[in-house]
Amino acid sequence: MKLHARLLLIGLLFFSFLACEEAPMEPEGVQLTEREQAYVDLLDNEISPISASPLNLDDDDLRIFDRLADTKMVGLGEATHGTKEFFQMKHRIFKYLVENHGFKAFLFEMDLAEALFFDNWIQGDITGDLEQLMRTKMIFWTWRTAEVEALIRWMKSYNEGKAAEDRIHLYGVDNQYTRYSLDALVDRLNQVDPVLADSVRGFNGSLKQIHELYKNKNNSALTNINDGIANTLALLDREKDNIRSQTTEENFLWINHLARHMEQVSTYLYEYYFLSDFKLRDKFMAENSRWYSELHGDDAKFVLWAHNAHMAKNQFYGSAPSQGGYLRNTLRSDYQVIAFGFTTGTFTAYGNGVLATKRIGDDPPRDSYNFIFHHAAPDNWMIDMTRIDNSDLNGWFILEKKFLQLGSFYESPTAQFYQRTPLTSYYDFLIYFDETKNSDLL
Repeated sequence: MKLHARLLLIGLLFFSFLACEEAPMEPEGVQLTEREQAYVDLLDNEISPISASPLNLDDDDLRIFDRLADTKMVGLGEATHGTKEFFQMKHRIFKYLVENHGFKAFLFEMDLAEALFFDNWIQGDITGDLEQLMRTKMIFWTWRTAEVEALIRWMKSYNEGKAAEDRIHLYGVDNQYTRYSLDALVDRLNQVDPVLADSVRGFNGSLKQIHELYKNKNNSALTNINDGIANTLALLDREKDNIRSQTTEENFLWINHLARHMEQVSTYLYEYYFLSDFKLRDKFMAENSRWYSELHGDDAKFVLWAHNAHMAKNQFYGSAPSQGGYLRNTLRSDYQVIAFGFTTGTFTAYGNGVLATKRIGDDPPRDSYNFIFHHAAPDNWMIDMTRIDNSDLNGWFILEKKFLQLGSFYESPTAQFYQRTPLTSYYDFLIYFDETKNSDLL
């Protein structure tokens, strides 16, 4: 469990390294044992084949997800941060859930304030070239891709001609940066009371240097930053009735949550730089994900985009839940998770300090889920693991066999990225592409 926890906690942090045990990779042309072939046959009877081109799937191909029609939060994972098929399949599933089941928004593993630029573009509140907006405003390379650009363009086209209450949104849930939080907060306060806006800006003059100050452990400057955040929260609380009376409820909620986001980031960075820990990131991401229900109402339904490990519904990885663990604990069956897997192919990742196209061509180790997946009749497929009829296959899925996944970093040997993962303890569905292609960076 400790080894698996390291994958879930470390493999998702950008530019981080995975620690794990190695296993010898199987040579090509390995012959299946009778038992292995039996599992392959059982799997073939349960899986639904899909095309290698997810955007071409029609609605009939996606009926497996109809049981999610009334689910409040559907998590979509990924086994790398740079795989074309994963991104395109998320686009297609979101489109299906929006058009057929009334889902309201896509929540991204993206900074909460950063995402406002893209939602504003989708809503038509700002104009200009989307690709340039992505190049200049997106903090991480992972979402700065042609696949995400296509998703955003579809979302904008879907909204055309629709009333505000029928439009869909793109929001962020992450809490690692304050790059845009203060400006977004001040802009919204300016619409209500410019004097309050000036006070808040004055309180937080050093906020944009927060990462450097935490990294250098500049205690006096950090005290000033945290005092500024505390003063902001206290001022907004004192003036809440005044603010609420002069603006919309939506703007009132955003004003308060943008201030809370600043507090989240500072609290998380203290934990990260002073305690060498990062448990609070997932807790705050779950808090932000749930907050959008306050913004849109309890009946609103959302799709959530993050890595498989952030999505895991199990209550504990290491000593604290993942984002998915927190969500499952509060939402129960109203949180469902779709994980993604692969075995070979190309993807975008960092390695040796360089962002590049990486490739895995190794056969999977015999003691992995991927070994059986790799030998299934269709190359690409999906399965609802909660609806498996065969008890033997059910038992196999709950074993802690090895499963291939990585974050934004990859260096050989591939064996180090196979981690023991009881799939059905963490996920409800699995979508598998045997051979993948890398995302197209802008």
